[in-house]
Amino acid sequence: MQSLAARGMTVSLALMACAAVLTACQVAPRARPIPAQASKPQARSAATQGASQARPDAPPANAPPANAQGGPVASATQPAAGGAEDARAREKKRRELSRKHSKLERELEIARQKLVKTRLQLAHEKERQTAAIAKAETELEIARQKLNSFANRSAPERIARAELNLKSTEDLLWQSELELQQLEIMYSEEQLADKTREIVIERARRELERTRRSLDLQRNEFQTLTTATIPQERAELELALTDKTRGLERARQDELISGIDSTINLMSAEAEVQRLEHELEDVGEEERELATEQGEHG
Repeated sequence: MQSLAARGMTVSLALMACAAVLTACQVAPRARPIPAQASKPQARSAATQGASQARPDAPPANAPPANAQGGPVASATQPAAGGAEDARAREKKRRELSRKHSKLERELEIARQKLVKTRLQLAHEKERQTAAIAKAETELEIARQKLNSFANRSAPERIARAELNLKSTEDLLWQSELELQQLEIMYSEEQLADKTREIVIERARRELERTRRSLDLQRNEFQTLTTATIPQERAELELALTDKTRGLERARQDELISGIDSTINLMSAEAEVQRLEHELEDVGEEERELATEQGEHG
């Protein structure tokens, strides 16, 4: 009787185990088939094939891990590596912008100093040109006055004085000739010693000869004065007047050219300052944008 009871209990336990297995099979979800990999159909080892036969729903050994939906799970190291690379790139750009910012600040300061220098040079050059024109105008006026004075006073007076001296010498010669004649007549009528008469008459003759020679020299001088000296001096004064006139014209042209050059230099200096200021503003804007981006990723 005890043997029959033990057998009955064993059979009951076996039936209960079978019922539990059937219930588990009905509740378990159907596994999705894994597609076969064409690249390695025959490179699987015997152990892998055995495991696949034992568990048809298991993934290959070398397949990437799957997420809850069955897709591959992204590696956690990839986003970290990309973020570090971006951070290094941003830091490099920040250093480059900082160096460029410092360089532009130095160049801007130099450009501003050059602008101040150019403005001072412009003012100095304007003063110099004004003084040069004033000097040229004064020299021209002096040359004009010299020519007018020579033509209206000096030359006529010199010619008149030379004519007067010439006339005086001619009169002196006439007087000397007349005195000699009178002495010869007087001494011819009086009974004087021959020696005394000869001395007096000889002295008068020598005086007359000196007067004649002086008259000849004065005539030559008068001719030289009127035909050579006066015309040459007049030509020199006219040439000086022409040179001073041209000098004034050159000074005015130099002022115009210098003004144009100075204006060009000033405009160039101002444009350089504006260019550097704009570049510095652009670099500052890039630095602010980069700082904002680093703050967002920080």
